[in-house]
Amino acid sequence: DQPQTQASPLVIAIQFDQPKIVAALINEQGRAVEEREIATPRRTTRGAAAEVTKMIVALAVSQSRARNHINAIGFSVSGLVDPPTGRVSIPGLKGWTRVALRQMIEEELNGAGIDVRVPPDEKRARAKYGDSAFPAMVINSRAAAMAAGEAWVGAARGKNNVVYLSIGEDIEAGIIVDRRVAPGAGGMAGAAGWFAPGENFKREFESRGCLTAEVAGGALKRRVVEGWDGRAKSMIGNLI
Repeated sequence: DQPQTQASPLVIAIQFDQPKIVAALINEQGRAVEEREIATPRRTTRGAAAEVTKMIVALAVSQSRARNHINAIGFSVSGLVDPPTGRVSIPGLKGWTRVALRQMIEEELNGAGIDVRVPPDEKRARAKYGDSAFPAMVINSRAAAMAAGEAWVGAARGKNNVVYLSIGEDIEAGIIVDRRVAPGAGGMAGAAGWFAPGENFKREFESRGCLTAEVAGGALKRRVVEGWDGRAKSMIGNLI
């Protein structure tokens, strides 16, 4: 008999946003092998952690996993991650201020009864894997995770230093330095929306941030409307 070749390892990626949570098995090429999605639970933080754990276990026992090992679990959260503690704060979600998300999920996984690192039909060697039932876990802000993704398989593939800038209703940046996420003091390195675009200070800067108030999604829409000449038969007029 020919010896069996070792299957390529997978990772589990979890996107944790206000409206929904998406979890996926990701292969070495950065492609999703299987994906699951739920609405973000809002009753308790512990309940949300329990639901995320169910998604992790479901992916770990899925047929798509085959005989691949799972080497890591990575989280992307639409909020702040405190570098020393890993605690998560998500604006707009009640109770989500400095939540020990990783610790709660680790506790839930230890109580789940399976080792998600190895295929369900493979017996784990305690000496090899240790006493925990999960691989390494990493939690980063959404923008930092996007920057890491671009550096892995995207537009910045192979680059050691990367800045990913997201412009939506807010402005945030993900920064990679020497192939590692640079969170900054208090996880605030990506708070690009607070950069000062000039010397003139406006009252609206106090609540939203200087750059956000000037060039984020809402500001761009306002500028378009303000620049409209009133003609109905124009591109802007058709949109309005």
